[in-house]
Amino acid sequence: MTRQQEKHGISYAVLFAIFTIALLASGCLKLDEEKWKANAQKVIKSKHLKPLNFGKITTFEDGFEQAQRIEKKFEIDFKHEQLYKNLVREEFLDLALDEYRRLHDHVIQSNDLNATDYTTEKLLESKNHQRTELQVFVLFIDARTEMLNAQKAFYDGYKDGPQGLLGDGFFCREKLLINDSLNAFNQSAFHAGRAYNYLDELLTGTPNMTWQFVGIGPDKPRFYNSLLAETYAQVKTDREVLWRNCAKEGPRSKVFVSMEKMKTKNLFTNPAAFFLQGLETARQLRETNVPEWKN
Repeated sequence: MTRQQEKHGISYAVLFAIFTIALLASGCLKLDEEKWKANAQKVIKSKHLKPLNFGKITTFEDGFEQAQRIEKKFEIDFKHEQLYKNLVREEFLDLALDEYRRLHDHVIQSNDLNATDYTTEKLLESKNHQRTELQVFVLFIDARTEMLNAQKAFYDGYKDGPQGLLGDGFFCREKLLINDSLNAFNQSAFHAGRAYNYLDELLTGTPNMTWQFVGIGPDKPRFYNSLLAETYAQVKTDREVLWRNCAKEGPRSKVFVSMEKMKTKNLFTNPAAFFLQGLETARQLRETNVPEWKN
């Protein structure tokens, strides 16, 4: 046993086991692919895989009722989702997105509509009072899709576990993983911003159709509280720290950058991920569990 191990009174192996369990409990460390698939099979049932047969849709209310069937199928609720706080289960995101794509196509095809008139760009170009109920509903689908895309990208920000986060400190050799995570968080905010814009368009442009169903005031979707400005600011700060310290460092770099003296807590760091015996312990554990350098 080394002096450093004696200092902490516990072997690296035991520390790593505790650390891994903590990360899994916090949701910060993603399971390996095979375990993730096995877990997904327990969560995803046959009812989740069976496509819905959508009914006739000629009004916004008709469409909203069909959308609610998708929400019920996956036990999700667009009104209560919020980045950092309340997300759709990762296993359901692609399935829900597929169903919303099918619903979009159903609206177009069952009503014999020209698809080019129902692109997001076309819908946003048209004046509010000129939009039909089906156009308004398709814009709602677009907003819902962006909410789900934002959550999907948010999960991607954590796919590399602590090696993808600045946390309490990081090794420069992890810089590509960290950069990938920051890109994912940035993309999450981008999709969330689109969702904001589309929801605003719905609620301000066609209140007679949308207020009752989407919600307004205290009943508006909690997704509006997803910390967009804070996310963009944290990405910018983290990138500056990363490249200021590690721009010239390579895949075998031993440079460790401490983040303990930062005045504000990093928005992306789950506190449970670094709960052990401080910076030195975190340094040791990360030293033994760094993935291969990605080119």
